[in-house]
Amino acid sequence: MKKLASWFFIAFCLFLLAQIDCKPGMENKTGQLTDTLTLSVKQEPFGQVDGQDIQLFTLKNPSGMTVYVTNYGGIVTQLWVPDRNGNPGDVVLGYDSLSSYI
Repeated sequence: MKKLASWFFIAFCLFLLAQIDCKPGMENKTGQLTDTLTLSVKQEPFGQVDGQDIQLFTLKNPSGMTVYVTNYGGIVTQLWVPDRNGNPGDVVLGYDSLSSYI
């Protein structure tokens, strides 16, 4: 059940990232029209709990938003969003390691 909830959360995050400022046919921040949604997903090891490997997923969208989420309860460790000037900032008070969450 926990694994299903984690995958649902990751899919939900992808949906949110796709909806923010990068719809096809809209102008992006450089004034060019976007024809496709360019989302990237990266997976890397984050640690182990009870012998089970925990992964950290990095989801990015073209408007400068990045979220780092684990498959251990769907923990959001970082959420980088651009401010009104386009400078990215982390708005989540997260930890750098899995042991800090446990």
